Amino acid sequence: MKRRSSASQMTLDYGIMLIIITIITSFAVMAVVGSMFVVNTRSNSDQLIGSLSNSVVDGQFDWKYWKANNDVDTRNTFIAVTTKDNNKVVKKQYSENAEEFLYKSFRSWPVLKNVQVRENQGIYYHADRVVHFTSDSGQPRQIKYQIWISLNRVINLFKKLFIVILSINLFSFVLGLIVISKLANKLTRPLKSLVSETKQIINSPTAMYQSNLTVADNPKEVHDLTIEFNKLLNELNENIKRDRQFISDASHELRTPIAGIKGNVKLIQRRADEHPEVVPESLNYIEAESDKMQNLVESLLALSKVDKVELSFTGVDVLATINETAGVMRRQIDQTIQVSGVETSRVVTNKNSLQQILVTLLDNAQKYSPKDSIIEINQIETDSEIQISVADQGIGMSEEDKQHIFDRFYRGEAARNAKIEGTGLGLAITARMAELIYAKLTVTNNQPNGTKFILTIPKHISEKF
Repeated sequence: MKRRSSASQMTLDYGIMLIIITIITSFAVMAVVGSMFVVNTRSNSDQLIGSLSNSVVDGQFDWKYWKANNDVDTRNTFIAVTTKDNNKVVKKQYSENAEEFLYKSFRSWPVLKNVQVRENQGIYYHADRVVHFTSDSGQPRQIKYQIWISLNRVINLFKKLFIVILSINLFSFVLGLIVISKLANKLTRPLKSLVSETKQIINSPTAMYQSNLTVADNPKEVHDLTIEFNKLLNELNENIKRDRQFISDASHELRTPIAGIKGNVKLIQRRADEHPEVVPESLNYIEAESDKMQNLVESLLALSKVDKVELSFTGVDVLATINETAGVMRRQIDQTIQVSGVETSRVVTNKNSLQQILVTLLDNAQKYSPKDSIIEINQIETDSEIQISVADQGIGMSEEDKQHIFDRFYRGEAARNAKIEGTGLGLAITARMAELIYAKLTVTNNQPNGTKFILTIPKHISEKF
């Protein structure tokens, strides 16, 4: 199926609409004019028959009297007056040419009431009236008046009117098509320009999405669409930048342990025979670096999967979930975990994701806190949201670290100085997981020292499920 452009579709629709309007208008005009002619002809025939009825003198139709008082074009109007006594025809009178009109070609076909088509003579309006009275001799008498009024001039006028209407409508149709075609092209020109610019971006050998499409002022729909396209392009560009940065950072993080492993392998190959004592040390280093690589690869896989997981949302008892997670983590870390909160709090969310976020925050807190310190989990509730905070008494972080702590592969200066192991992906995964359950993860200082992570879950997400 051939696809049409908006301009051609608008022109086609307008053409069809104009044809329908033209047909309706033509029939309406013809019907109105025709009905007026019919009404006028009927009125003339009634007047004519009335004048014939008024021309009866002493029970006899006086033809001379009627002709003297009426001026009728006998070329287009024919009259027959028939007088009967006791239902016997005693007299017939005709206007000029009427007798020849009636008997030369008498065949006729009724089309409508009072309208006849007479062979070789055209269309006529026929009317008659019978008047009954008593003659001077006391006999019942009736006079029948019949008239035929030619409609041929009316038909010719109709033909001319039809031609005029058809010509005007045809002219209007052609002119309208030209105007609507130009208007449609004008309206769709910004859209065509948008398509052309989009194709240039797509077909560019060095396609980048940082280019912005030209925003047209009108029409409003194209204006709004272009703005949304530019937002999409900017988002795609940001995604490309993040992916490239991700690949670069992952390559960098993997390159370090691989280089160490290769260096120790070469060391064993060169000096193992002469100095066998280097073998255990190198193997231990290779094992440690392999563990780092394994953790990094597992984190990378988790990060790649986090956006693809399909989550189911149900009502969750928040405090019960916190206590359950804290109970598991108490057996794995040295710090003391204290939990406080409102027992009645419930929210629609994904329980597994909520638990994974809490596990990551608790694991992160134990890395940067003294073993004899306390990790506090506090849960509070407002009318619109539930907040879960995980606060430690560790080394804390600078304001600059807070701005980048959720970036991939980012590790704060204090963590690097303390030589605390990590990939820099845990909090990035956790922040993204929070977004997937419509929550928000933020970080602030814990007083008097340490760090506090706050997970905010809005209650209105319950309306989505």
